[in-house]
Amino acid sequence: MRGRRRRVMAVAVTGRRVAYVLFRGRRPLRWDCSEKAVRSPKAAESFVRLQIANHDPDIVVSEDAATNPHKGPRVKRLLRKVAQTISDEPVTGLQLKKRRLHANKYLTARSLSERFPEMGDFLPKSRKFYEREHARVAFIEALILALEVIDGSQSKNIRST
Repeated sequence: MRGRRRRVMAVAVTGRRVAYVLFRGRRPLRWDCSEKAVRSPKAAESFVRLQIANHDPDIVVSEDAATNPHKGPRVKRLLRKVAQTISDEPVTGLQLKKRRLHANKYLTARSLSERFPEMGDFLPKSRKFYEREHARVAFIEALILALEVIDGSQSKNIRST
């Protein structure tokens, strides 16, 4: 009898949303985001705890707040709270430096939607320079973090929580 496929959950924080993507093996199983979770560290903690309890992942990945100079202080506080929450749970927690797959997030989104067509509607399309960044950018960041573990390219960018 075969064992359970490894479940990897990636949690990403942007200025507008906290998102997660759950993989079983190499395929996305569930994904969701919350605007409420970015309101405070307590709200982010509640969202992450709920997703971990609901989905029972083996590994939970988040971005290492110290490695991204482009994130603001509020988002970095949320990232640190997410990492602390993950470390308090009975799962393997990893903090990774997020890598760039393409020149911009929207090219990355197009590439990811080709690889995971079931998520295509949830990934943002290109925007005009005067438009705000799309709220669904958090899904791109979560996917990139999950792929670091799933594709096995995380060896240089890893920090256990």
